[in-house]
Amino acid sequence: MVPAVDAVELGSIKSRCRFFQGSIKLELLVAQRGRFVPAASLLPVKNLVMSIHHFTLATRDLQISSRFYQAVFNWVIVERPANISRSGVWLSIPGGQQLHLTEVPDFQPSQFEDEFGRHVALSVTDAELDEVRAKLIEQGTEIIPPQRDTPHRRFFFRDPDGYIIEVIGTVVAQ
Repeated sequence: MVPAVDAVELGSIKSRCRFFQGSIKLELLVAQRGRFVPAASLLPVKNLVMSIHHFTLATRDLQISSRFYQAVFNWVIVERPANISRSGVWLSIPGGQQLHLTEVPDFQPSQFEDEFGRHVALSVTDAELDEVRAKLIEQGTEIIPPQRDTPHRRFFFRDPDGYIIEVIGTVVAQ
């Protein structure tokens, strides 16, 4: 970049015009801590559009965990890349997410699996909450009540590997 061709200063605001690679660049500068900085650098960063693609859980027994999530949530197995040497199963979660289960024979859950520790929270419609609870009970899974009240219905359970999973009922707008 070549030096500014034209610069206008109005107190704490300065404009600068530069020639750069055959184009004219007009820049607005603002006084910040005793020096002028590009005004654009002070604008809030635009939030990225993102969602969670997948989460991975280690499991002692791939077949038990895979069948559990399929039976309770109706998640289906999807193809996984052939270049993964570790045994695993990938399950498709409605909404474009996935659960990746990887087999780790000596896996032990964290002592921090808890409502106020590490856990995964899944949302279902409020109408589906009782259905999920019934399927869990059918599987012999203990339902763990929440430790605090919230404005929505919810409960916790431990999956076959000891992970704490929260299920939240959400009201769908009509």
